[in-house]
Amino acid sequence: MIKNILVLILTSIYISSFGQNIPIEFLTNQSQIDSLLKIPAYDDALLLALQNLKIAKKTSSYVLLGKAQGEVANLYFHKGNYDSTQSYAKKAVALGMENNLPEVTTRALLSIGNIHYSKFEDVDAIATYQQIDSIAEFSGEKNPYVVKALFNLGKVLLRTYSVQDTSYIGKSEGYFRSALKMASEINDSNQEHYGYIMLGNIFGQRKEYQKAKPYFKKSLAYFKNNGSIENVANIYWSLGIIETDLKNYDQADAYYKKRLALLTGTGDPHQIANANRVYAGFLQRINSYKEAIPYLEEAYDYFEQSDAGSSGILLGVTKSLAESYGRTGDFEQAVKFYRLSLVHQDSLEARKQKSLALDLEAKYQTQKREQEIALLKSQNELAEQQKRNQRNLFLGGLGLTSLAGLFLFVLYRNHQKTNKKLRELDVAKSNFFANISHELRTPLSLIQGPVEQQLERAGLSQEDRRNLTIAKKNTQQLATLVDQLLDLSKLKSGFYKLNVSKALLSTFLKSQAESCVLSAPKK
Repeated sequence: MIKNILVLILTSIYISSFGQNIPIEFLTNQSQIDSLLKIPAYDDALLLALQNLKIAKKTSSYVLLGKAQGEVANLYFHKGNYDSTQSYAKKAVALGMENNLPEVTTRALLSIGNIHYSKFEDVDAIATYQQIDSIAEFSGEKNPYVVKALFNLGKVLLRTYSVQDTSYIGKSEGYFRSALKMASEINDSNQEHYGYIMLGNIFGQRKEYQKAKPYFKKSLAYFKNNGSIENVANIYWSLGIIETDLKNYDQADAYYKKRLALLTGTGDPHQIANANRVYAGFLQRINSYKEAIPYLEEAYDYFEQSDAGSSGILLGVTKSLAESYGRTGDFEQAVKFYRLSLVHQDSLEARKQKSLALDLEAKYQTQKREQEIALLKSQNELAEQQKRNQRNLFLGGLGLTSLAGLFLFVLYRNHQKTNKKLRELDVAKSNFFANISHELRTPLSLIQGPVEQQLERAGLSQEDRRNLTIAKKNTQQLATLVDQLLDLSKLKSGFYKLNVSKALLSTFLKSQAESCVLSAPKK
């Protein structure tokens, strides 16, 4: 009796959301999936989600099909199967974009963004979450997936801030409060209390622990009562960090062990591996390196074989293992894991990722967001126009031969409108590249100035002068490339004409080789 009542309630909710009838079996499965996600029991939930996907394919509802694809993608993500996540999420994104279904699109994009976030691919993660934000603003869509995207935007920025620039803590807080506000507007209590966890993390970053703890304990009581194991585990993690900073190591150890036991009980290898990695990090911080090794080994065994183990995660685990073995005197193992860490390490790319992530977020606040929305609007208008063209073509084909002249006129007019929209879209893209090029000119100019100033010094050695000359030539070459990028708009307008001339190939190759002298091995 109670089960039937719940199904009727869910049916009314989904029908009011989608505006159409939904198979009862689909609703029953979805109710069970929601319950299993709290445990979490992802294997059982995935089986039900795949059943719902089969049911949705038999209906004529794009919304139902997109929802089913998004649910399957989300569950594959939680299981650490990122290839399958990408496959189902991309299908849902294409379906949502083609049929103007923002809820389907935002849900699927969230899974793609979460993959980038989990792999520490911060630039791609920010771009995907901002795309969700743009779609929501353009369409007026408010749903739990947009809320989660805003939360995750703040989380990415929170882990990329530096000691020198703590402004991103405030920007993270801004995203958290925006997400919390939307969660309140759509009456999503789970996301509201998740928002309290995020605000607690903000105060924790600021070392304002007395302000942070009430947020954590308030959300802890809610999620314990709600049966959400994942959120309870995250709160234990945050409280463990706070107690560690306060040097209450026994209390911190208790929180970390509670988290590990809770996630181990789920049987989910991805969650267990992350819990082992986190607990080992705590043990290393309190100099318990020998105790940390088994937890790090277990985490490494999982991430080394799973596609969830990106180079960023494996780099951290292998470095931690190298340090722990070194501190305990097992230098053979320390060298082994140090060599493995070098395979995953690219410090230059890591710094570039971090710099680009922060720069992307800053530029988005001033310019890129408006351009992205404008491009989205143009693409949407273009898609609608193309649909109208196809409809007109179909209706014209059914007309009498006496209307052929009118049909050709209508087709020509619509073709002109389509070309106009394409030109507008092309101009918007050209402007975007031109703006990016202007942004590159300033740092190049700032590099050229000090290099030229050093070259003017009289006391330079011959080796230093040669190296600085190479640096100057390369900055000039980059500046030339930027100028060529700026000239693209002139090139498209026919302002420039191709000017072919003969030159010596040997001279060209020599100038290119000089740029690589520093990197070439010396014998």
